[in-house]
Amino acid sequence: MKRRRKLNFDNIKANNATSSVACVLRSIEKYSKELQSEDDRYDTVIQILRNLHNDWVDDNTSKYSRQGKLFQYLPIELIGLEELVKDLLFLEPFIDFTVGEYTETGFKPNEAFKNAYAKATEKFLKDYDVHNTADLKLKLPQIIKDYTALQSGHELAKARYFKLLNSVDSLAEVVAQKIGLKNE
Repeated sequence: MKRRRKLNFDNIKANNATSSVACVLRSIEKYSKELQSEDDRYDTVIQILRNLHNDWVDDNTSKYSRQGKLFQYLPIELIGLEELVKDLLFLEPFIDFTVGEYTETGFKPNEAFKNAYAKATEKFLKDYDVHNTADLKLKLPQIIKDYTALQSGHELAKARYFKLLNSVDSLAEVVAQKIGLKNE
């Protein structure tokens, strides 16, 4: 399939753009040097996606009750590659190197991106001493408490926070499947 044309945002001011576009533009500006580096660019893409996801979590407090989507309110390291690719599709037109390809079945991230995400997920799990689903069930309450994107001033932020805490067992099962965590 044909690759989409890169978008030109030279004349857009971040404060006039949507929140997500503004977040991406700020992040690209902040990490412009790292995006040029062959060694750092995919780790930097993960960081930009982290910023984008955190902004989305903060901006979408009231949508937390959507059936089967509660896992989306966890850090990107726990949402899985398939879900992260949706954010990558949003970011892709803003960067000037290839992070994947469009195929007949959809967008497929390249190996360098997959490896950067796997490395970020592995580090996250190691930081919380999570090795399997049982560990995740035990550590998920602390992960939720530590995730600053959940601490917005929105009137429903507490309800979302408690919904996450009360759904730890089912969330851990969903997350384990999404990130390929062992059940042992």
